[in-house]
Amino acid sequence: QNLFEIERVLNWEKRIASFSEKQKNKYKIAQEKMKEFKLLLKDKNKDWYLTIDDKKERLKCEQMVSKNGFSMLRAQSESDYDVNTTFRTWGNTDCRLVYDKNIEKIDSLDYYGPNLLYGYQKTHRILTVSSRDIYQMIYWEIEADGSIYMVIYE
Repeated sequence: QNLFEIERVLNWEKRIASFSEKQKNKYKIAQEKMKEFKLLLKDKNKDWYLTIDDKKERLKCEQMVSKNGFSMLRAQSESDYDVNTTFRTWGNTDCRLVYDKNIEKIDSLDYYGPNLLYGYQKTHRILTVSSRDIYQMIYWEIEADGSIYMVIYE
């Protein structure tokens, strides 16, 4: 239950050929975001600043402000499990509510097709900061080496 379906798509144009124009447009935007994200991962720009470098937890996070003024985050982590198990565990809403103490509620609101969904999160109120509602598109791709890249955007 609550697991992401993961599909390795070799030819997106062929895979979504029978989809509605609305769905195709959602994929077009998602794929543009993914291209932008992959370029940012390679970016050695000094504007990225390290926020987490936890060798014990094997987690590295960096942030920067985009040229449009938006906060961006890029993160890299390692797991003792295979990529699919790690991804499915991360995507399991029941697990997420246990390991991410900032999240009060999480739901998938719309599923557009393989590897693309619209989701909702509500964060807990923390001290003087009220809870936040977050609506986001989530898109992921699987590389030939099995790596999974995911973009989350409004």
